[in-house]
Amino acid sequence: MMGRLVFVLVCFMTLIRAAALQAATVTETVFSDDFERVTLLTGVNPLTLSPDWYFVRLDNGFTSEISNHTAETGTRSAYICCGERHLTTRDIDLSGTDNARLSYWFRYGEDGWPGTDNQGTYFESEDPSGNDHIYAYIYLNNGSWQQIAFYEAELAYSGQVRTYAADLPAAALHSQFKIRFYMSDGSGGFKHRDVYHIDNVLVTTEVSAGPDHFRLSYPSAALTCNASTVTITACNDALCTSQYTDPVTVNLTPSGWTGGDSVTFSGGTGTADLYHTSGGTVSLGVSSSTPSVSGTTLCSIDGGVHSTYCDLTFDDSGFIIDLPEPMTANQEASGVAVRAVKTDDTQQCVPAFAGVTKTLNLWQDYDSPNTGTRRITVNGADVGASESSATTQSLYFDSNGEAAVDVNYTDAGRMTLNLRYNGSGADAGLQMDGAAQFVSVPDGLCVSASATCTTGNASCPGFAEAGSSFSLLVTPKAWANDGTTDVCDNPINTPNYADTGLGLSSTLVVPSGGSIGSVAPISYNHAVGDTSVTISQSEVGVFRFTVTPP
Repeated sequence: MMGRLVFVLVCFMTLIRAAALQAATVTETVFSDDFERVTLLTGVNPLTLSPDWYFVRLDNGFTSEISNHTAETGTRSAYICCGERHLTTRDIDLSGTDNARLSYWFRYGEDGWPGTDNQGTYFESEDPSGNDHIYAYIYLNNGSWQQIAFYEAELAYSGQVRTYAADLPAAALHSQFKIRFYMSDGSGGFKHRDVYHIDNVLVTTEVSAGPDHFRLSYPSAALTCNASTVTITACNDALCTSQYTDPVTVNLTPSGWTGGDSVTFSGGTGTADLYHTSGGTVSLGVSSSTPSVSGTTLCSIDGGVHSTYCDLTFDDSGFIIDLPEPMTANQEASGVAVRAVKTDDTQQCVPAFAGVTKTLNLWQDYDSPNTGTRRITVNGADVGASESSATTQSLYFDSNGEAAVDVNYTDAGRMTLNLRYNGSGADAGLQMDGAAQFVSVPDGLCVSASATCTTGNASCPGFAEAGSSFSLLVTPKAWANDGTTDVCDNPINTPNYADTGLGLSSTLVVPSGGSIGSVAPISYNHAVGDTSVTISQSEVGVFRFTVTPP
């Protein structure tokens, strides 16, 4: 009993496997004619410009046509009669397939069958006799005709039906395959004699059945600077318990996929990269495929459950420039990081900006004051004075999407350094911007008067009376690598320096231990460029005056 049970189970499993193998292919029709129309020498499809059949009459008699004497299905079939002639199909393209099958229905005529042709002409079918045989041929790729069937004209066969169905040989699988029915002899005159009827000529091919549906898997984090990689899975069934591994071509939406929107893959899975160069949400999908599918595309985001929700949001990306704050005029900031990132600095633009050189546009803006004469330099080269006159530089971005640059500005003020990348090729349409606003300050303020005393002692000549007004000239100076702390000998001024509430103070040099008195005013506002400040000192002595920025 146990052995019998095992046998039954094995048979059942074999049947299931056989059914699964059969379901792996589908039958496609390449050529079909059931003759359910009026005229033989026209195409089955009304839009066909060429007929599906060609008729050549080699002797006298009637042509081949369609009549309603008999049929396998419907009410009409083609007939051939009355003498030597052949009826041949148009070219049937079987190139690109590895299999094809031909079938048709064939019936001998019989005396007394009534019917009419396409002209409405009444005649009776007749049984073939004598040498009025029919030969069926197929056209091979070497230019020859191969006989596939022979129908002998024999009265004993009157009215009998023959069906033909067979796989075509490899030599028939070419772009000019044809079928021909050749009648070797016959008699006609004013009567249809020796009649044969043909119906349901069919050429099919077996092709792999398509997938049930596609599944798209992708991460939720997407940036305009990066292509988002999407994995495409072709599923054999609704639960995707197995994959469809034959070649498949999918047409993806939206547009913007690297290499084009049409992707071909095999083995069950493939990948495609989508660029979306402007921020926003797009919906992913498969608009069509070859072979086609019946199921709905499903999506999984970040490894989650597959569903019909297939949206993907691309966040804007740009550049962050890590400039020191403040910068000192003419003191170059070396190795400043330029980082290609999501605009909120939470995600890097890699791999698009990893280990590559990108050409960027660079320009500056004067913020405060809003005019000037000097340029920011990046890597020793001036940037553009405006967006319209931006200069370009090629920057190398490392594996983290960062480039290092050297930045300098020899003047003072609030400035903005602007960067822009305009995509090309795969990321055409992408615009990434970056801007760093920074304040550049003088290295120091040189304070001078119309007369000074370098000895700084009691031998200094009189300059002004205590309590009287005199002027000090305050000149902002850029940094100089001269090894001294005296800014007054620095060669570069910073004419754009301006500030408010600068403190004024004095230090008594001589006499030692004397009264310092007071300076009036104790602060001033520094206008752009060199500024002359009128002050007074209440005490006598030799003093050193100091200006202190807020």
